[in-house]
Amino acid sequence: MLCLVTFIFFVLFGNYDSLNVPGFTEPVYKNAAITSENKVCSDIGVQVLKEKGSSVDAAIAAMFCLGVTNMQSSGIGGGGVLVVYDSKMNNNDRNTVVYDFRETSPRKLPEFAKEHRPSDSRWDGMSIAVPGEIYGLYTAWKEYGKLDWERLIKPSIDLAQSGFGLGQKLWEAANEHASVLKNDEALRSLLFVGEELKSPGSLIVNTKLAETLQIDLENYNVIKRNTIDLDLTGGYKIKSAPLPFGGLVIEAILNILKGFNINPSVLKSDETKANTYHNIVEAFKLGFGLRTRFGDPDFMKAQYLQDLVTFIDPIQGEVLRSKITNQTHEEAYYEPINQLRIDQGTSHLSIVGPDGLAVAVTSSINGHFGSKYLSPTTGILYNNHIKDFNGMEYTEFTQNNELKPDTLSGASSDSTQMDSDLHKPDIVSDAEGPGLRFNTVEARKRPLSSMSPTLVFKNDELYIVIGGAGGPKIITSIVIIHTIWLGLPFDEAIRSPRLHHMLHPNTLFVEKDQKIQGRVIDLLSSVYGHEIMPLPEDEISSIQAIMIQKKSLQGVSDPRSYGGVSGY
Repeated sequence: MLCLVTFIFFVLFGNYDSLNVPGFTEPVYKNAAITSENKVCSDIGVQVLKEKGSSVDAAIAAMFCLGVTNMQSSGIGGGGVLVVYDSKMNNNDRNTVVYDFRETSPRKLPEFAKEHRPSDSRWDGMSIAVPGEIYGLYTAWKEYGKLDWERLIKPSIDLAQSGFGLGQKLWEAANEHASVLKNDEALRSLLFVGEELKSPGSLIVNTKLAETLQIDLENYNVIKRNTIDLDLTGGYKIKSAPLPFGGLVIEAILNILKGFNINPSVLKSDETKANTYHNIVEAFKLGFGLRTRFGDPDFMKAQYLQDLVTFIDPIQGEVLRSKITNQTHEEAYYEPINQLRIDQGTSHLSIVGPDGLAVAVTSSINGHFGSKYLSPTTGILYNNHIKDFNGMEYTEFTQNNELKPDTLSGASSDSTQMDSDLHKPDIVSDAEGPGLRFNTVEARKRPLSSMSPTLVFKNDELYIVIGGAGGPKIITSIVIIHTIWLGLPFDEAIRSPRLHHMLHPNTLFVEKDQKIQGRVIDLLSSVYGHEIMPLPEDEISSIQAIMIQKKSLQGVSDPRSYGGVSGY
């Protein structure tokens, strides 16, 4: 994805021999592959593997690198989620683990919120959630690490101390937000010369961050979770990050679509292609309608969490699929119960190593440059993930707000009704205990996230390691659909044009591309009733993925973000 940046001080780790496999335009490796949003960071991870470090070691080293070189999207001022698969464990229910180091709201934030509304200027500083990145990576390292912690951080310390070339993606983000970034003295000093933004390739030095990386940050509560799993036809299984992340939405969408028998033949005519895209978009809308019921699982009742999982069982898939007609509909038809904030940003990397481990890790500081506050003493650029929570006001519910997964949209009326207090607005008092609060701010709560590191298995063997950047557009990237159902070559599946719909606004956004222009777009509008707008180039998701096939590893770094693949 990200451009190949020339690091003035940095000596690249040599050339890696790749296999020459016919039909693959991306490099294919024998032993290990890493794909990330910066080629240098991928190289750093590969060098760790060559020194007999674990795949988790490599992920940690590469993520620290991304926090330096791609500071607009990730870093130790934020948080994320890391999924590890261990092929040496025979128990399929225990061979994957999720490390949840999503940022949390400060303990006293709800008290502050009672007195100051989000429009209050004092919310500028209060957009920073408690970072979890360092402790999250450290927790995974304690269980899977082989090399010294200091060894993993050292390349990023060198990058920050000696300087690195201003990459294209970082430059584009800084250029977009230049007027705001210049208001922060530390960011201004780092990225500007006088009033002018430094040009691409210019040396960026962050000595304060280098110093900070050499000390331990304060303790943080990392949560180990299980993946959420979905079986698909053809022997495929999806394992993805659970709530508060986006895996449940992705799997709910796939669960709806698996009954349509999507296959390569639908691409043969404009009519069948338009019908397939329509069904996919309608599944998006249903999935995002469901997402309005989601939040931090540690603030939900156990029975409610069990009911949410029914959204990916076959019966519920049929119920939701029956709502898809030959016309699109207004938002209320998809039964949202509120409107969610739009999370942003993120960086992702995928790794398959020679040690039998595979790692998918996504990190974020939310919007470009997060809170836009760079600490002058630590060099840390802090997140603004408090903005991922819904507003403090009560949300306006639709008429169809009965949360009954077993009876949603047409199932039998004698199904068990959920506890009545689940239908209350999502702000509840402390006296009511941990009930359904959805995605509102509470002390030490994690906001809902679209980050969705995912593993795809084929006949119980690891097939794809995948994840992306782009907020809700990660969920709608449809690379898995392109690969396992439409039969596209893996690199083409990632490069293929994107469709995006997240229910609100009720608009279908389409990436400009000749493959879905012309008559297909006309049909989506004239026959199926979609309001269509172009998807801005700077808002398109970017994917980092690896396919394992015939004992070879094909890594693909989405060209939309100038990244790079490395391996050996």
